[in-house]
Amino acid sequence: MDPFDIVQLGSLGVFLATFVAGTVAVWRRTERCPLRLRPWNGTGDPAAPLLFFTTNLWVAELLREALLSGWQPLPRILTVHLLTWLPVRLAGAGLTAVGLAIFALSVRELGEFWRLGIDSHAPSRLVTTGIYGVSRNPIYLFFNLYLFGAFAMHGTLVLLLFALVMAALLHWQTLIEERVLLRAHTAAYISYRSRVPRYLASVSLWREVWRRLTAFAGALVRSAG
Repeated sequence: MDPFDIVQLGSLGVFLATFVAGTVAVWRRTERCPLRLRPWNGTGDPAAPLLFFTTNLWVAELLREALLSGWQPLPRILTVHLLTWLPVRLAGAGLTAVGLAIFALSVRELGEFWRLGIDSHAPSRLVTTGIYGVSRNPIYLFFNLYLFGAFAMHGTLVLLLFALVMAALLHWQTLIEERVLLRAHTAAYISYRSRVPRYLASVSLWREVWRRLTAFAGALVRSAG
């Protein structure tokens, strides 16, 4: 196990812990499961269950590469290493870290409105503050950073294919959610859409992430003291 395997395992731990904590918090506050994964529930949202299923396969592959690299159930061509240059691997670790920070801030900003998929039976709120003031879809931005960061760290063809397929699914899910938000918050969403980019258009997001992370770290230091 090399250092990048440890980074992958730690990143997965942070991701899963944040995901589970956000899910449980919403369930306790609203008594509704925030995982809305059934495309036949009247929302017309087939992308969410496909994305959830593919994400689980991707997580399984990350675990296999980190813990069971000697076991290769996949065709050998899929495990060929396309990238091995150390600076690229370090950049991948950096992308993953930034992505995880964005994810944590996004879940925190959404609060009880955090969910996976579309819930047509629960009230929605257009969240435009904090990190949602610089990106309309910071969670999907996180996923893309994490996907390509994981590929850069391990460099295998299968992780590149996962990143490309999941990026396409994420964009599909984004377009579906945009139509729902436009119907629910017509004028407000049009105004929001005109001000804030879909994913990222400037360095303002990185500044916002850094500002909030340093503020959070400072609060932890003060509380510990």
